[in-house]
Amino acid sequence: MSSGPISPYHFMFNVLIVFGLVWIFSELIFRYGARLAMQIYNDDTAKLEEAIGSDVPETPAAAKRRLRAERRQQIEQSLPIGYNILWYGVGGLWLLAGILQAQPMMFTHSFVSGVLGSAANVQIPALLSWQHGLMEFWSKDPVKCNIDSLTIQLFIGALLLVYRKNPWIGPTALGASIIWGTLVWAFGEGFGNTFANGASFIMQGTPGGVLMYVLAAVLLMLPKRWWIEGYIRTIGLWMLISLWVLGVLWQIAPVNGYWSAAEWRSALTSELQMSQPHWVASGIDSFMSVVTAHPVLVNAIASALMLAVAVLLYFQRTRHVAVVVSLVFLFFAWWMGQDFGVLGGLGTDVNLAPLVALFMLSFVEFGKSRRRQRVSRLSHQQA
Repeated sequence: MSSGPISPYHFMFNVLIVFGLVWIFSELIFRYGARLAMQIYNDDTAKLEEAIGSDVPETPAAAKRRLRAERRQQIEQSLPIGYNILWYGVGGLWLLAGILQAQPMMFTHSFVSGVLGSAANVQIPALLSWQHGLMEFWSKDPVKCNIDSLTIQLFIGALLLVYRKNPWIGPTALGASIIWGTLVWAFGEGFGNTFANGASFIMQGTPGGVLMYVLAAVLLMLPKRWWIEGYIRTIGLWMLISLWVLGVLWQIAPVNGYWSAAEWRSALTSELQMSQPHWVASGIDSFMSVVTAHPVLVNAIASALMLAVAVLLYFQRTRHVAVVVSLVFLFFAWWMGQDFGVLGGLGTDVNLAPLVALFMLSFVEFGKSRRRQRVSRLSHQQA
């Protein structure tokens, strides 16, 4: 019995099944082999100790390995919780991006016109010819290009989630995240609309969610000692303050048009045209009714809230308040302004708001190293 040509989505489903089975099988073999080797080593050592009736003298190489392992354990115990939150958060979001890339519309020319074409509209002139070249190349075989893209993203996410403590694979996955993320930010997001009219932290997700993947990977690649000493937390805090201030500047800039109803209506109407649950569309429609009737008031309130978060982050005693205010603000921005990022069949990532929330939790709420927290508690007890 003959069968018709397999659909791209069915083919990708089969690829994902094979990928998952190979991954699980390889992981089981690796873990079982490592455990078996350690068991054999321990048994041989125990037999040797029993034969000579005393402890086996530790060789210099063994002592060096033991000290290195103890040092790694001490570092892991001293790292701030925010380090793990950021690492696994980025890994999970890369995995989600790969899954989203497997949506049926991604295998069609709709991806070229809807995603790459939108990026071309806001692309900087220096890269516009490259953008058009990429669109032409992708149009020749959208199925193969999409499979390559989602495979890269799935591998980055899976490696980050499984091999955080591996001294080679983990940093390699971070390096891949930086390289691939930069390419996606430039040619898939058009630099997050940063260099075009209409830039907005709220409505356009400026400067782009994928840029946050890149920045997170860069910070995670820096020495762990810097995380423990608090240097990375300071860098992360200043990055967040700068981002919130830039959000204010983009929102109040007259050239971006958010003091009038036209820009709001244009952006929100585009969101409503996408396929989405009724409750999501209903909320956006209600927000559009309010903002088109009172654009100056809404823009002033939104700008004031972003500025308030930046100011609250600056002062140590008010940072917890900044986290609460920002999470509420980011949820509404993610819903009303960014349409949850993943809806419509061509959503390739969750957009900016969840990434900013991840940074807020990683650097503000859980950014202090556990060693410093213990020292602080001991100081308070002695006082």
